[in-house]
Amino acid sequence: MSEFPHKNVLERYNFHTISQAYDKASKVINDKRLGITKPFKTPWKRLNKALGGGLLPGTNYIIGGRPGVGKSAFSNALIFGITKYADNNEMKYIVLYWTFEMPSYQQIIRQLSYELKMSVQQLHSSDRYLEEEYMYAIEDNKDLFDKKNVYFNSTSTTAETVYTVNRECHLEYPDHQIINILDHSRLISSSTKTTEEERITKLLTVFTECARQYDSINIVLSQLNRNIESNDRIRNPIPYLSDYFGSDAVGQFGNVCIILQRPEMYNIQEYCGVSNPKNMLFAHIVKNRDGDICFVDYDHQLSINTIIERPS
Repeated sequence: MSEFPHKNVLERYNFHTISQAYDKASKVINDKRLGITKPFKTPWKRLNKALGGGLLPGTNYIIGGRPGVGKSAFSNALIFGITKYADNNEMKYIVLYWTFEMPSYQQIIRQLSYELKMSVQQLHSSDRYLEEEYMYAIEDNKDLFDKKNVYFNSTSTTAETVYTVNRECHLEYPDHQIINILDHSRLISSSTKTTEEERITKLLTVFTECARQYDSINIVLSQLNRNIESNDRIRNPIPYLSDYFGSDAVGQFGNVCIILQRPEMYNIQEYCGVSNPKNMLFAHIVKNRDGDICFVDYDHQLSINTIIERPS
């Protein structure tokens, strides 16, 4: 490339040449080809395929759904699935679990519900005697949990604090993949942003910056607006990107946007070509920066936090 007379001026404003961008693109492709950059595989093969192999560094994933649809169960299965894969493949990671909707111990109880095949109600109940053997199993599971590099924060905080924690983790552990999971976006706080939409926009702006600077994987749980419950859609509630609460920000900053649907919540007998979709969960990928728009269907037993991918 010929020397550009104003190159120094442009560099001061963080411009770089097309040649440098090309070299970066070539390196990204080759690193993936050689397995230097590895996706974090979820427990679900079809979802992994739709996402380009799994969860990829430098990507924002927005998971939306109505209250009670199974967002927490889905995200718990996701995060404990990818950490199991990472542990088995000696991948270094740090999970920052921002759990604003429920205390961290409740997230663990939900995961124990899956591991022990007992409902959360059974584990919580004071009316039903819990056999001692289950307490032994709970203690045995603790050894598995202790090995996971997962850290919880149950106190609502600001987007600026999220950024600071990511920056300091990256400086302290530069060889670890940072994975953020935040439940949920409407509970982020702010001293300067007055509306929920402004706070969500700020949060997703911060996660985009973390993805760009630190290659973090960011999973944000989000609620939906009420459009999907309108009279003209209630009988065929296929979700759209515009159904997210704060959809403008989600559409702008989300690289992969997934909306979960349980047809039984609408009392309908057919959904996406499936008859009698009772006890089914559909993960609709409504935006996919580098892949196809599609859905993945699951059988669920949410009472024991179990979500099983259906064969294609």
